[in-house]
Amino acid sequence: MIKKRCALRLLKFSTALLIVLSMALANSCNSIPNPITPTTSSITATPSPTVRPSAYVILPTPPLLPPTPSPTPSWSPAPSVTPLPAHSKPVLIEPIGNATIIQGALNFSWMPVAGATEYEIAIASDEALTKTMAGTPAKVYIPFFSARGLKSPTTYYWSVRVTSPEISEPASGNFVVTLAGVIQDGDGIRVLSPVGMPLNVNPNSVSFSWAPYEGSYEYTFILATDVSLRQTVAGTPVRVPGTSCQVVYLDYSKTYFWAIQATKPQVSIQTIGTFTTGAPPTPLPP
Repeated sequence: MIKKRCALRLLKFSTALLIVLSMALANSCNSIPNPITPTTSSITATPSPTVRPSAYVILPTPPLLPPTPSPTPSWSPAPSVTPLPAHSKPVLIEPIGNATIIQGALNFSWMPVAGATEYEIAIASDEALTKTMAGTPAKVYIPFFSARGLKSPTTYYWSVRVTSPEISEPASGNFVVTLAGVIQDGDGIRVLSPVGMPLNVNPNSVSFSWAPYEGSYEYTFILATDVSLRQTVAGTPVRVPGTSCQVVYLDYSKTYFWAIQATKPQVSIQTIGTFTTGAPPTPLPP
């Protein structure tokens, strides 16, 4: 009887202990993560590397503009000109009194007028200048003119006035041809270089050239510092067997006049040109 009671108590104790162990085991299992449950994570795909192009700018396409209308023609007022000094007129240099024709031509010269860009010369056999001759009245742009066809012995009258930018009073004179010389009809020689009254010409080397005159192989070249061609540069006049020559070492900042004339076998009228040399170079600082 006693043994049955002990066995029964032992059974109850074992059962209670088993229940307690089971509960403890269950609680511990709930605190341990399930080892077979996978842990999820997000995976971002990494693109394959590419070569980076060089930087450049893309400009926007400009909008289409309407066509520009043609401008309406309009007249602009003429530019103002500097008036000539009051009562200004040329001062005659030559010929005055007796005049000698050289190789069929007679040269006319006068003092230039400040601001004048054009002159008109007239040569006639009467004082009223109505019986003009020798291709006059003629417009010239330098204070020089060469006339042909004058006869000896004859008294001629000539007049010069400024015609641009304003018309001046005329300057008049007369002369008597004393020697007719050789008369040769024909036009003058066409100058090639220097032409057009250039400025700032290099004085160290100046090249002169002209078109050939029909039938001539020799020319007379003159270079002077005055329009009447009397103050000649050393070495001129000179005969040139061709259509060009060169002059070196002229003075700085000086105006020169030069003339060319065919002399053999045909004789032409004398063609005159002018130019101004440039200023001397600025010296370097010490």
